[in-house]
Formats: sequence, structure tokens, C-alpha cells
Amino acid sequence: MRIRTASFSLLVAVALLSGCKKSDTVVADSCQLASTRAQAYVDAGTAWAKAQTPANCTALKTAASSYLDAAANCSTATKAQVDAARASINDLKC
Repeated sequence: MRIRTASFSLLVAVALLSGCKKSDTVVADSCQLASTRAQAYVDAGTAWAKAQTPANCTALKTAASSYLDAAANCSTATKAQVDAARASINDLKC
């Protein structure tokens, strides 16, 4: 179940970043920040998938939260998508 939740969350992360527009500077900056944080999130997800320790779980949740904070301001992420992703991460028990 944990791997499925992490995999789902990683897929949501990729989907949220797939269509950021560069026309609006604020949105572009938010999308760039989300893109940067997405890599940290993916790295944390990979580490957690390899070793499901409490430390790796906490790191995954922290990276996911940081990513979602930035993605929430990116034009391709709706509030419903961000909320659903947050709910998935919050359901992960460390």
C-alpha cells in the first residue's frame, strides 16, 4: 500500500508539472520552483521505496509538502489536484 501511495504521488507530481506556462513571470517562477522541488521529491520517493524507514518516510512527506506548496501556485495545478496529492501524502503513515 505504501509503495502504491508513493507511486501515485510521484505520478501526480509529474502531471502537475507537465504544462507550466512561461508567459506569466509569477507563474513561470512558481513552476520553476515546483520543478526544482519535484526533483527533491522524486529523490526522496526513490529513497523511501528502497528502504521504508521512518526517516525516509518523513523526508518523503517533507519533500512532498515543499513541492506541493510551490505547485499550488503553478498554472497547471488546480486546487483540487493539490488537495488530492496532499491527502495522499498525509495518509502515508511513517
